[in-house]
Amino acid sequence: MPLPATVLVTDPTDRDLPVQPVLPGSFPRADHDRLPVALRADLHRIEGTLLEAELAGRPSDRYLAAHLAALRTGALIVRLRSAQVRFPSHLWSLVAAVAPEYAEWAAFFAATEGKREAVRSGATSIVTEREAADLLRDAGLFYQHVHTRLGPEPAGRDRS
Repeated sequence: MPLPATVLVTDPTDRDLPVQPVLPGSFPRADHDRLPVALRADLHRIEGTLLEAELAGRPSDRYLAAHLAALRTGALIVRLRSAQVRFPSHLWSLVAAVAPEYAEWAAFFAATEGKREAVRSGATSIVTEREAADLLRDAGLFYQHVHTRLGPEPAGRDRS
């Protein structure tokens, strides 16, 4: 039997409010069944990464998985919005360029990259429980924000 998992979601303007659980797969969907198969697979992969973050035992592991979920969400935005992306490029700069409505999110997650790199290099004690929970919550909010705005591709633009 799978474990019930939650993604932490609260009002981003008040970090002291208690977290409100949202079950993966229960994110509001924009006609989810009408989305291309490849896009649905990407969404499920991001949800799986959020679940991995939620279930991580150590704050550093939770932080890394939450950051990965945010990166995957950002990459999805870029892939959906721009067919002319030239890699390598800084993902968060691309997100801000192709989807200006996500520029604040991009700036926020770009600011977390230094700590992510330090943790990946072995400095696992620099992430507190609160920082990991906050990043998981923010990655979940970012994902929800993007996910709820998705809709079926216009005719002739199916990306499956």
